[in-house]
Amino acid sequence: MSGAEKETLEWYLLDFLAALEESARAAKEKLQKILEARLAWHEIPAPRPLDPQDRAINWLKRRLMEIQSKHPELKTEFVTDGKGHITSLRFQAPDGEVRDDVESVTRWAFEKASMRPQQVSEG
Repeated sequence: MSGAEKETLEWYLLDFLAALEESARAAKEKLQKILEARLAWHEIPAPRPLDPQDRAINWLKRRLMEIQSKHPELKTEFVTDGKGHITSLRFQAPDGEVRDDVESVTRWAFEKASMRPQQVSEG
C-alpha cells in the first residue's frame, strides 16, 4: 500500500469515526429524553377532597395494585390534605400505556367518589 493510499484510508477512517461519534451522541440524547419521560412524576388532581374510605377509592387502590403487579416499575402515592382527604394521585409510569391506564382508572374513581357526599368531617 502506497503512502497516498494509507493517507486516503486514514481520512476515510477519521470520517467514519466522526460519523460514529455523532450517531452515538444523538442516540445518547434520545435515550436521555426517554429516561426523563419515564421517570417524570404525573399528578391527577381530585375534583374536590375525597374520603379515603369511599368505595370508588377502595376500588381504585385494588386496581392500582393489580397494575403494579404487572408493572412493578409503577410507583403511586395518594396526596392528602391535613384532614386526611385525598386531593390527588401522584405516579411514575414505565411507559405511556401504563400511564394511560392509571389516568383512566383514577379519573373514573375520582369522579365517582366526588359525586357522593363527603363522609369525613370538613372540620
